[in-house]
Amino acid sequence: MHRLASIPGDWSPDEVALFEQPSAPVLFLTSASSDITTLDTSLRLERNACWKNRIRAIDLKEFQHPAQIDHYIATTAINASLVIVRLIGGKSHWSYGLEQLQQWQEAKSNRHLIILAGTKEEFIALNSISTVEMEIVNKLAEYLIVGGVENICNFLEVIHNIINDNKFQINNYSIKIINDPERWDWKEDNGRKVLIINYKAFYQSGDTLFAQSINDEFRRNKLCPRSVWVSSLRNKTVQQILLELIKQEKIEAIVCTTSFSCSGSYELDDKNSFLEEIDVPIFQAITCSTTKEEWLKSYRGLTPLDLSLQVVMPELDG
Repeated sequence: MHRLASIPGDWSPDEVALFEQPSAPVLFLTSASSDITTLDTSLRLERNACWKNRIRAIDLKEFQHPAQIDHYIATTAINASLVIVRLIGGKSHWSYGLEQLQQWQEAKSNRHLIILAGTKEEFIALNSISTVEMEIVNKLAEYLIVGGVENICNFLEVIHNIINDNKFQINNYSIKIINDPERWDWKEDNGRKVLIINYKAFYQSGDTLFAQSINDEFRRNKLCPRSVWVSSLRNKTVQQILLELIKQEKIEAIVCTTSFSCSGSYELDDKNSFLEEIDVPIFQAITCSTTKEEWLKSYRGLTPLDLSLQVVMPELDG
């Protein structure tokens, strides 16, 4: 997504990696890497073909030094007409960047600046910095908070209207709410039914290849996958919905790709706990946070972090 203007060594105040990207009308800077993943997935759709080379995205963590911000604005942003910043946290988390982008916007009358809060608590403090109507900015922020490819596609359509000065009614754009749990890729397959539990964050970012691969493999083996996306198995409402689903669908086994325990330590001796009520075999699918290429090149297997999160800590899930 970006190239280095210099190759960094050990970081010091005198040695800073300066980032540049090819010019584009829209620049999207975000604190959430999942935003970039979802955007990448959305841009591959035919409906968004018009966005080719017209939007660039970069993670805010790349900007650790004021010089990096100055250089990026002076190079990549020089020909942009809209800069969007999604900030997880308050103004103080990226105050210098916000100040410099406000100056960038004020330098030319045809430039727009949109600041999006990562939580609704920060809507007034951050969204109000934008040069676009508050109602529109709030809707854009909500699209990213809810996540999902469909919402990002609507997000892009609204942005398209803004940079082209099109007249539109923001109320005509809806937000697709993602259920918790969210059923996904359910088909009328023959075979014994297996419930597959995945983290909703992957669905929100459009990263569904892993889940799709599991479903395809189950179908090849004459099983009927029932995939769902959940925020957390600690959520009591999620637990109750899953229990009802298991009974309704006559689930015979569960494959869980989530990490950590599904109950607190105070529930360990509770005979009526979530796991006790399920009463079907549960298989813990160990997932790896590294890329496929890194996994194939490694002789070590799981990293220390993955071992901690996937094996040591979730002693109750499997």
